[in-house]
Amino acid sequence: MTLNGALSVDFDVKSPADKFFKAFVGNANAPTEVSGEVEIEAVDWVKRVSTMKMKGVQKSKRYKTLKGTITVTPKERGNGSRVVWTVRFEKVSDGTEDPHFFVDEAPKYFKEIDDHLLK
Repeated sequence: MTLNGALSVDFDVKSPADKFFKAFVGNANAPTEVSGEVEIEAVDWVKRVSTMKMKGVQKSKRYKTLKGTITVTPKERGNGSRVVWTVRFEKVSDGTEDPHFFVDEAPKYFKEIDDHLLK
């Protein structure tokens, strides 16, 4: 097993890229089941890319580093956007599982943001 790695998921949302990215970054500091506490490390408003460090007691016991990066791009055809969510991690030990939860649950959280924007 490797101590370092990355997991990624990509999916579509119905909201325009700029609107969705702005809403995500605006909500990034709100604790959620997916992210817990976060610290935004970088935001590129032009490329719609943000990287954040995920923190919390459970994370610090299992992972030395746990960072999420979101990239939002407009769809070439039709309305909506393409979202890519990548989680990079460094585990404390070989016995620690990869953080699949942060990738598996993220689309549900992003869909909530999308649904809110579409109302």
